[in-house]
Amino acid sequence: MLPLAQPPQGNDPALTRWLFLLWKRINSAAGMAWGLIDKTSSNLTDIETRNHNDLQTIQGGTTNEHYHLTSAQNTALTIWAGITPESKEDTGVAASLILAHEGLTTSMSLEAGENITLGDPLYVSANKFYVADNTANFRVVAIATATTTLGLICEGRTFGSVVLSGLSVGTPYFLGNLVIQNTPPVAGYVVCVGQAIRSDLLLVNIEDSILLS
Repeated sequence: MLPLAQPPQGNDPALTRWLFLLWKRINSAAGMAWGLIDKTSSNLTDIETRNHNDLQTIQGGTTNEHYHLTSAQNTALTIWAGITPESKEDTGVAASLILAHEGLTTSMSLEAGENITLGDPLYVSANKFYVADNTANFRVVAIATATTTLGLICEGRTFGSVVLSGLSVGTPYFLGNLVIQNTPPVAGYVVCVGQAIRSDLLLVNIEDSILLS
């Protein structure tokens, strides 16, 4: 905006001085103090920068108000909306889902003792990850979060979600022979490793092993 021209000279020295001071105030670098401006009929859109978090009373809670969610809460709610009614009735799944998306997802990283594929059940031996089975090496501690070559560092999810594919929604998954499967084995050890809460998301929650007689 172009600066305002100086006021014309008049015959009244007092008026001339007043106009000069007004001109000086308007054209000063600081401008007019915010507290001196009449904000009647003003609108939020009049402000150039409008940060949402600077608003007052942004948290709802009463009739016709709205709650604001954290990113983790929004993720958990979105997943919850997509899972089956049967899974929603499982309070263990509900509790695990809330914990997993409130920052309590846990993992461990070790060297891969063999080639490992995304979604493999893992056990630990000599401080390395190997693929578990439901007979001799049934002490599964994690699910692989990525395909990893022998000798590289492998991440295993011990609790929380792992992105996979082709899962049966709402179905528990068990340790099988070097894989996870959606049916319990008929021999060896039964270990439930989690439940599919979406076709592409396994909620890892490894339970104690049970030896079939």
